[in-house]
Amino acid sequence: MTKKIALSTLIAVGVFCSCSQSSDLVNDLPTPSEKQKVEEKTSISFDTYNAKSAIVRSSRAGYAGDMTTAMLQKEGFGVIAYYTGSDNYSAWTKEAPNFMYNTKVSVAGADGTDPSSDPWTYSPTVYWPNGNETADNVGAVGTGGGKLSFFAYAPYVAVTPSTGIVTATGDAATTGITALSSNAAATAPTVSYSLAGGVDLLWGTAGANGVTVNDAAQASTTLTDGKAPVNVDLTKMKTDGKIKFLFKHALAQINSLKVVADIDNNGAATDGSLYNTKIYVEKVTLANGETGVPSESTIIGNGTFDLTTGLWTAGSDKEEFSYNISAETVRAEGDVALSTDIQIPETTPNVTLGNAWEDIFATPGVTTTATDVLNGISTKLIPGANQTLKVTIKYWVTTKDSNLSKGYTWIPQEVTKTITLGTIEMNKSYGIVMHLGLTSVKFSATVSDWENAASSLSVDLPVNVVGE
Repeated sequence: MTKKIALSTLIAVGVFCSCSQSSDLVNDLPTPSEKQKVEEKTSISFDTYNAKSAIVRSSRAGYAGDMTTAMLQKEGFGVIAYYTGSDNYSAWTKEAPNFMYNTKVSVAGADGTDPSSDPWTYSPTVYWPNGNETADNVGAVGTGGGKLSFFAYAPYVAVTPSTGIVTATGDAATTGITALSSNAAATAPTVSYSLAGGVDLLWGTAGANGVTVNDAAQASTTLTDGKAPVNVDLTKMKTDGKIKFLFKHALAQINSLKVVADIDNNGAATDGSLYNTKIYVEKVTLANGETGVPSESTIIGNGTFDLTTGLWTAGSDKEEFSYNISAETVRAEGDVALSTDIQIPETTPNVTLGNAWEDIFATPGVTTTATDVLNGISTKLIPGANQTLKVTIKYWVTTKDSNLSKGYTWIPQEVTKTITLGTIEMNKSYGIVMHLGLTSVKFSATVSDWENAASSLSVDLPVNVVGE
C-alpha cells in the first residue's frame, strides 16, 4: 500500500475598503478671505484595504490567525516615511527615517466591530510639503522638491525608536514581530519576525491613492526585485486625497489538508471504485520536516522582511511544531479534532447481533473524492525555498466479508513521508492532498500438464520361468 502527497497552490486574495480621515483645509485662490487657509498646509490622510478572512484557532484572542478588518482597525498599522526632496526613492541616498517613524494609524474607538464611518487617525499630524513644481492648481510654484515615500506593516507594535526593539513583554510580546529597523538606520525599513508568534504579518503595498493638486494620478511603483508596487515618490494631494495601503499577507500558509483514496482499476493506478471497502482515519500528524536528523527542522523560524520590496531574508532559527489531528475522544492539549466524515467509528469495531455492517460503518469514510481532514486548519510559514514537512497518517482499511467471524477485515496502516514544499511565496495559501493508494489483491491460476517421472517402476506379474 502506498501513499503519495501532492501540493497544490491557491492564491489568497481579498480586499476591503474602509473610510478614511480627510482634511478640511483648502488650497484655493489667494483671496483675502482665504489668505489664512492658503498659509495652512494640507494634512496627510490614510486609507486601507486588507485581506479579509475568518479567524482560525489561536492561543491569543484577537491576534493569532488571519488579520481581519476589525482587528486591523483596532490594532492599527505602523508607518515609516521618508522625504526625498526632488529625488525618487530608488535613486535617493538612503538616510534614517526623516518624516515618520513607526507612526500608529488606527480607527479611534474601534471595538472589534466594523466602524466603517470612523476615520483612520494618527498623531502627530503631518503635512504635505509645498516643494512640488506645482504647489497648487492655480499657478503657485514650489522649490526644493516635495516627494514622500510611505511604508507600512501590521499589526502595529510599540518599539524603542533608537533600537527598534519591541517594548512589550509577556503575552503582549507574542505577535511574532520582534523588532523594526531603528529610527537611525540609513537602510530600507524592515520588520524582524519570528514564526513562533503565529501572527498574520501584513505588508502595506500601494492602493488607489488620491490625485495630486493638479489632478495627476499618483502612480505606484514596484522597486527593483519588488513583489508588489509601493507608495513611493508621492507628491502633495488635494485635501480629500488619501494615501491608500493595500495590505497583503507577508507570510504563506497551509490552509487545506485533504485525504483521498486512489483505487486501482484493472491495473491502472487510479480511477477504480470502492466496493464493500472503506477507509477510516485515526490520526494525522503534521510536523516540521527532517534532513536525516530526527529533531532537525527545516522550516524557517525567523527572518527579516523588507517593507520596500516584500522580500524576506531568512534567519538562523528553525521552527519546531507538531499538529496532531486525532479521532480520539480525549486529546492532548494542542491537538485538534479530526473530521467526523472520515474518522473511524470506534477503535475496535465489533459487529454484534442485530447490527449490520452498514450500521457499524455508517459514516462515508475516505472516498475517491478528496475530503478535508479538518476544515480551517492554518499553518503559517515564512516564505523561502526547500522547506520540508513530515506528514504521518494512521488509518484502517475494512472490507465486508460475511465468511469472516466478524463479518469484515480490519487492517491497520501507518505511513510517514517527508515532503519538500519547493519555493513558498508570500500571500499564498497551499493545500496538501494525501493520496492513499489501494492495490487490489489479484489471483491467477493454471492447471499444469502431467509430467513423466525420471524412471518407471517395473513389476513382473508373473515372472517368466526359464527352461533348461
